[in-house]
Amino acid sequence: MGKALDGIVVLDLTQYEAGPSCTEMLAWLGADVFKIEPRGGEPGRRALRLGFGWETLRRLNPRIIFASVKGFGSTGPTAEYKSFEWIAQAMGGAMSLTGMPDGPPLRAEAGLGDTGAGLHSAIGILAALVQRQKTGEGQRIEVAQQDAVLNLLRIHLREHYTTGKPVPRRGNRSPAAGPSNLYRCRPFGPNDYVFIHVGTLEMWRTLTRILGRPEIPCGAVLDSGEVLGDPSLRASGMVVELEHPMRGRFAMPGNPVHLSASPTTVTRAPLLGEHNAEVYGAWLGCDAEELRRLEKDGVI
Repeated sequence: MGKALDGIVVLDLTQYEAGPSCTEMLAWLGADVFKIEPRGGEPGRRALRLGFGWETLRRLNPRIIFASVKGFGSTGPTAEYKSFEWIAQAMGGAMSLTGMPDGPPLRAEAGLGDTGAGLHSAIGILAALVQRQKTGEGQRIEVAQQDAVLNLLRIHLREHYTTGKPVPRRGNRSPAAGPSNLYRCRPFGPNDYVFIHVGTLEMWRTLTRILGRPEIPCGAVLDSGEVLGDPSLRASGMVVELEHPMRGRFAMPGNPVHLSASPTTVTRAPLLGEHNAEVYGAWLGCDAEELRRLEKDGVI
């Protein structure tokens, strides 16, 4: 069975987390992703783009789809500001909503700015691919980390819409449901809490009638080891085990997007230069001797 993006070629010039999370998804959906890096690897391997942009590439190939992730938009007073995950969370409004009412703003460990921007970019690329089938022309996609964080907060801004005042921090409580909070449970370890959320009147009646039964909406606080070992996540394919030539066998999150007619395959990222022979040989016709010369001269 074919994959959704079979035949689509992606040139990946991204670094760190936001861009690679986009191209990773495209690869799992079937695209051929070719990542270009400096000889020492892009900064994300140790912790800019290559001098040509959208206008140049569009002249070379009008069908090309060009996607970029910025910290902030291309216009306005913050256009040239640099950004990382925590900056995007702060500037996108997420930190102001995270934490206890009497405490300072807190960052979230979830990659709202990085992975959020990458996934929004993937959505834009997929939309551009569909439109290209109609028009024959490519287009430019841009996603700002600040914009992605703000979009993920959209439902939490409803209180501001009605009151006109900034939404306060409430810790783990909900302004629209109760009880909705973390509750301590045995054996009282650092993550031994359960989150109970009663969102409707019927749920409340159920809670008061059969307190402690599985029908009550609740979920334990799982740490990273428990999440990666969760049998349900493994059964659904959201947690997969991969073999890595340097790290050995390890578990990692899989693809949350499931397509009935085009299943995805989760694969590990290649080592730096691992596909050089395949790419240079298949695309440029370089033989083994020429590859050795390129390596010796520091080209690859």
